Amino acid sequence: MEIIHNIEKESDLANPFAELTSPDSGLLISPKTAKTYQKKSTFYCPDPDCIDPERVLFLKSSPRDRPFFCHRQNYQHDFAPETLLHKSAVRWFIVKTSFEIPYNEAPLFKRVDLDQLKTVTEFRKLPRHVPDVKLMTSDAFEFAVEIFVTNDVKEEKKKIISQFGLPTLRIDLSDFYEENWEKCKTDLDFVKEKLEVLMTDNARKKWIHKSVATSKQLGDNEGCL
Repeated sequence: MEIIHNIEKESDLANPFAELTSPDSGLLISPKTAKTYQKKSTFYCPDPDCIDPERVLFLKSSPRDRPFFCHRQNYQHDFAPETLLHKSAVRWFIVKTSFEIPYNEAPLFKRVDLDQLKTVTEFRKLPRHVPDVKLMTSDAFEFAVEIFVTNDVKEEKKKIISQFGLPTLRIDLSDFYEENWEKCKTDLDFVKEKLEVLMTDNARKKWIHKSVATSKQLGDNEGCL
């Protein structure tokens, strides 16, 4: 029989949100909202490095009736600090039908129509490179998006991206995280409120890999980056 922690602990309260449906679904939910769901609902740890292979979270209540998520016994851990902001930013793309991308010489940007059916999160092709998002425009221009919160794209990964061959755009949210790190870790409503402005701020966007073919498709003169 599975033993679940009933005592309110700091490690338990360090899980301020969970995912619905399946791990990495991007469907984030707070404990307060989860209380309105049926008791048979299953919740999952949003951290891809969760030490529980099934990544299951349970909804519990503290002695003060404060709802919180907790792991199974011996699987408690702190999740990666960028998880909430990062996952919300990735999921932001799923419902988008257009997006502005840089072209020609900065600060010029071009709005492209997106084929929603071709939007893929955490697209996998190379074993060591998992882009956060893969997008395709209505005229078949395909590119990836990397979202920088706490871990920037290092030179080694840039080389892998170049090998990957997919034009890749970086969106830098690191300064916002540094200024609001506590809310970015725990406050889902705060993140949702700020996300649209963050993701449409063109000053945060920069190509980290763009081929000559990409430049021709965008109609610019930058060449390779």
